[in-house]
Amino acid sequence: MRKIAIIAALLLTTAGAHAEGAWAVGRGNDSCATWLSSPANEIAGVDYILGFWTGLNIAAPTGFHGVGSTTDNAGIVGEVRRLCRLSPSSSLIVASMSAYRLIREREFPGTK
Repeated sequence: MRKIAIIAALLLTTAGAHAEGAWAVGRGNDSCATWLSSPANEIAGVDYILGFWTGLNIAAPTGFHGVGSTTDNAGIVGEVRRLCRLSPSSSLIVASMSAYRLIREREFPGTK
């Protein structure tokens, strides 16, 4: 039993992607190429992107809770898709974070 716990711990610690100083697990670790490779992966990736985006807005400093409010879900996902097509080896979390920053800068000029 102890061996199983150790193996599980090792797998969990190597299954995450390091982005923005935080450890990510799950769908965000998929490459953009994987996300765009099938309809099922695209659906799961869209769910991930919108959930991740919502989490970023919830955790954002006061005044920045509405990043993406000048567009809709399709616009947000379209921006991530555009970045993924430019860099298919990027992870979905990195592409999502990049799109978030681009849209935040557009909606709140001068922010980083």
